This record gives sequence, structure tokens and C-alpha cells, in this order.
Amino acid sequence: EVDVDVKTLPVQADDVIVLCSDGLSNKVKLPELREVLLKHPNLEDCEEELIRRAKEAGGEDNITLVLIRFLED
Repeated sequence: EVDVDVKTLPVQADDVIVLCSDGLSNKVKLPELREVLLKHPNLEDCEEELIRRAKEAGGEDNITLVLIRFLED
């Protein structure tokens, strides 16, 4: 059985949504995540750094991460 969280969020151009497992969110807290997102305009670079930081913090669990950037029409 799977519990699904559904949320409606207002978004603007260049907003980024982070979907991740607890393997990331238990090791990289929100201020650090925000810092990495602001540091790297390229989402692939963000993903690599966030996964690296989670592993360095002892990431013993699966680390799953998807970043979605919203673009203008």
C-alpha cells in the first residue's frame, strides 16, 4: 500500500521543485538544500552536489532526487 501526498503549489518562472526520498531529506536540511540550488544554475550540478552531501553526511539509505525547474511560456 502506498500513501501519496498531493499538493497544489503556485509557481513562477525559474522556481524549482525538489522531489526526494528520505535518503536525501534526512541528511541535507532545507537551508543547505536552498544554498545548493542558489549556487548552481544547472540542475544536474545541483543533483550531483546534493547527492554527494547526503553521502558525506552518512547517507546509508537510498538517495533519490528529482529537480523540476519551471520555465516561462
